Amino acid sequence: MIVKTLVVDDNVHLRRRVREFLASEPDIEVVGEAADGHEAILKARELRPDLVIMDVRMPGMNGVTATRQLKDEMPDLKIIMLTVFDLEEYREVALASGADGYVTKRSLTEELVPAIRSAFSSPRKEDKIAKKAPEGLPRPSEAEETLRECEDGLRQLSQATFKEMVLDEKTKIFRTLAKMNNLIRTQRDLGVALGTVSDLDEGLQLCFETVLHVSEMDCGGVYLVHEPSGALHLVFHQGLAPDFVQSVSHYEADSDNTRLVMAGQPVYTEHQALGVSWDEAQRGEDLRAIAVVPMCHNEQVIGCLNVASHTLAEVPALAREALETIAVQMCNTIVRLRAEEALRTRCQHLEELLEERTAQLRKAQEQLEVEIARRRRAQQA
Repeated sequence: MIVKTLVVDDNVHLRRRVREFLASEPDIEVVGEAADGHEAILKARELRPDLVIMDVRMPGMNGVTATRQLKDEMPDLKIIMLTVFDLEEYREVALASGADGYVTKRSLTEELVPAIRSAFSSPRKEDKIAKKAPEGLPRPSEAEETLRECEDGLRQLSQATFKEMVLDEKTKIFRTLAKMNNLIRTQRDLGVALGTVSDLDEGLQLCFETVLHVSEMDCGGVYLVHEPSGALHLVFHQGLAPDFVQSVSHYEADSDNTRLVMAGQPVYTEHQALGVSWDEAQRGEDLRAIAVVPMCHNEQVIGCLNVASHTLAEVPALAREALETIAVQMCNTIVRLRAEEALRTRCQHLEELLEERTAQLRKAQEQLEVEIARRRRAQQA
């Protein structure tokens, strides 16, 4: 059997990587690609694949929503979810949406094919139900079976209710502590990683992946202030539609957006409550919660970190301090990389100047040697 596969991810390089990786599997064939959940549903209806490899976070319709809709329309379709982060919360949401497997992008080459094999080797729910009633034994009536299930459920509920009430608060506390420890480790790891970064784009990519991880948000960008004009330029973005990106790529110094950032204070609110003007593309992105965190160096705003969500109604309280800490790390990295770039430019200029002076001296020496030889010949004559 050839497993017809549809690959869904908003990153074209990731889609190409998955396609090339699966090309070595003789029984798996990639028959199509999609860049978001909506396109995935249309392609699945058209191509009727056996398997969908689905990214969790995408602009527009995300992978979780698309998975639920596809499973409603095509119950036998297998879906493997992809994500950057190996978090239990993501795994639970992915599997609850109906996904048959969950693989992190970092371990894609090790885990993807085994996950696919496992999905197709797992028995269907109908098969499991059939095994409960061996052949030859009479099945109870539907009413009797329903009554027995209700009685069992009520008995189990009464036994578990008290235990759940006692453990609920402890569970919340432990989860909060675990998240706090995770935030501390993440910020520490980011600081170590940024110490080795020598390219601004690489540093921004690393920071923003960490931002999405700790904030539970799904999109955003980084603006830097253009020093001569004071305008804001979008230098990095992720998870946003192209029309929206084009609309928000530049803000003049006297715009409401720039004034909001230059005030130097973090803002956590709903996108529509920012108090700035919108165009059709910005309204169409349908953002909900948003954080605007200015980046300051020597009491001067040099840019800002914007992170938003298409689904969350507010920025999680636990993530706000982490966002501000990461904004400081980003700011320090930007300042360092700019200084290093300026130093490299200066060194390159000095090297070019030295080469030019060396060439001039060499030419002058050659001319001097020619003149000395001429005078010697004149004296001998």
